[in-house]
Amino acid sequence: MRTRGIVAALLAAPIAVAALAARGESLAAFGAPDAAAALGTPFDGRCIPAGCVASPSNTPGILGRRALPAGRLARLGATPDFHHELLAGAQQNRLAQVGADAGVGVRLVQGKVYVLTGPGDNDGNVTVQVGTDGVLLVDTQTAELAPRIFAAIRTLSLEPIRWIVNTSARLDHVGGNDALARLGTTPASIGRPRIVAHENVGRRLVGVPSVSRDAWPNDDFFTPDKDFFFNGEAVVVSHMPAAATDGDSIVFFRRSDVISAGDLFTPGRYPAIDLAAGGGVQGAIDALNTILHLTVPAKYQEGGTYVVPGHGRLCDEADVVEYREMVTVVRDRVQDLIRKGSTLEQVKAARPTRDYDAEYAKPGSPLPDTFVEAVFRSLKK
Repeated sequence: MRTRGIVAALLAAPIAVAALAARGESLAAFGAPDAAAALGTPFDGRCIPAGCVASPSNTPGILGRRALPAGRLARLGATPDFHHELLAGAQQNRLAQVGADAGVGVRLVQGKVYVLTGPGDNDGNVTVQVGTDGVLLVDTQTAELAPRIFAAIRTLSLEPIRWIVNTSARLDHVGGNDALARLGTTPASIGRPRIVAHENVGRRLVGVPSVSRDAWPNDDFFTPDKDFFFNGEAVVVSHMPAAATDGDSIVFFRRSDVISAGDLFTPGRYPAIDLAAGGGVQGAIDALNTILHLTVPAKYQEGGTYVVPGHGRLCDEADVVEYREMVTVVRDRVQDLIRKGSTLEQVKAARPTRDYDAEYAKPGSPLPDTFVEAVFRSLKK
């Protein structure tokens, strides 16, 4: 049964077979010599690249101990004391190479969490947590990118996709739900993946004909938080009301110490506050303050808790502080102009974002006037 599941998963994403070869591994390395022979892959008995050892739980891209019994570990000359930090350096370069082969950027964040980035400048980020329990995704980009995303996931784990968490109802966050749920279902799965989101996400998607019912959340929540335990760590999904929209959430991987922030934090871009979807500038600031309440920096204010934005580069607490200060300053400037009786056109003419435009008015970002108008109308409510 397990062999059939592995073969089915790989046949669903042929790029993953090439990606395994690029890492110096083979399908046979995962305990399926007959299946490997059927695909023309030589059975060489290896499952661990040179210089690495086996994981007691889950080596990304290599099955965990339950698929590699002690006898086989001994035969391979490996020891079960692998730690994720060994992925730094050469292994990170391997991830970059296999991601390039799939047309998707693959980067280890820390712990059991990775980030996948699409090939386009405006494509979003997919957060991936892997382990012996399976695969968890935060956001799924678009249906068109799903095969590439899935191929990149298979370079990290051959386990089924069991959880999908959507941080927003926006199409570049939920568009790949159905496709990745189907691709990630194997004979080892127990039904389709659970798709988690705040109940407002489901309400928004009902009115979007381009999103099928199969892509809707099947495990929504209406409380401030939803938590569960997966791959050896607590995963906490927290609703951030009236922020970019009324359905935004952040996801905190407690042991890995990583936060997936969705569109609540987008370095290098102004916030995309959608008033029609229930968003507001004060809610956006509150959400950033919540993220900062959870983050803890390491030495010299660098590292520590990492934050995966909805779009853009991997960040830490200092980056979120800078972003929060920008949104707060612009809000205060607009608020002051409103108190002086300025109209929307007068506020735009005053250019309250002028000293930030060089950093945040970039391709893919809301225009400065669009951001200012959202702030103005939010404050006038």
